[in-house]
This record gives sequence, structure tokens and C-alpha cells, in this order.
Amino acid sequence: MDSESRPRFLLFFRTVSTPDNSHSSDRRRLSRSERSLLERLRTRLDATQRALQRRDADSSLPPGAAPARPESLELRALKVVYGKLGRSHRRYRERTGERVPAPLQAAARAFRQEPSVFTLVPVAGYLEDLGLLKW
Repeated sequence: MDSESRPRFLLFFRTVSTPDNSHSSDRRRLSRSERSLLERLRTRLDATQRALQRRDADSSLPPGAAPARPESLELRALKVVYGKLGRSHRRYRERTGERVPAPLQAAARAFRQEPSVFTLVPVAGYLEDLGLLKW
């Protein structure tokens, strides 16, 4: 990663994942490219939610049985997308031999502590900087 992209990521991480910011103020502070990533991430999450809904509807539960998934559809979709990003970065690390950088570890930790689209954006942004996002 070049030195020019690293400061942008760190600034981006602080802006997006600060817990006391409201979602609307987060959106206003994002640059055009960061808003683009946020919109692409939301599109990916919407598609994942639809896939989860189809899978849930197709699964056959016995009559009167409650689904075994107490998590919301949104949270499940966030975790699926986060998992796919993680697998993509693991494959990248296997090819390059690189370690997980501290900024990405911090972004991942923030997402795991408070999963939301806004805490997932820095994770996706880091992978985008590496050219690993295909969407």
C-alpha cells in the first residue's frame, strides 16, 4: 500500500466508525469515493438479504417450529458480507505472505464490536485499496 492511500484510510476509519456520530453526519463527511463504496456496500448487503430471505423461505421447518436464527436479517447479511471480505483477504495474504495490518485489524475489531454498514465500510475500503473488491 502506498503512503498516499494509508492516511486516507486512517482518516476514513476515524470518521466512519466513531460511535457518537449519527448516520446522517457520517454520510455527509464521506468523500465521493467513500460514498460510492458505501452505496456499493449497501447494494451488496441488500442482495445478501434477499438471498437469505430466499434461503429461509426454501428451508422446510416442521409446522410450528421457530427458526433457529434469532439475529435480524440485516445483522445476518452484515456477517455474511464481512465473512466474504475476510475470506478474500485471507486468500490475498496466502498469495502474498503479508500479515494483517494494524489498521485492518482495528477496522475488523470495530465491526465485530458494533456490526453496522458504517463499521463495515473501513474493512471494505481497505480491501478496495488492495484491488480485492469485485463489486
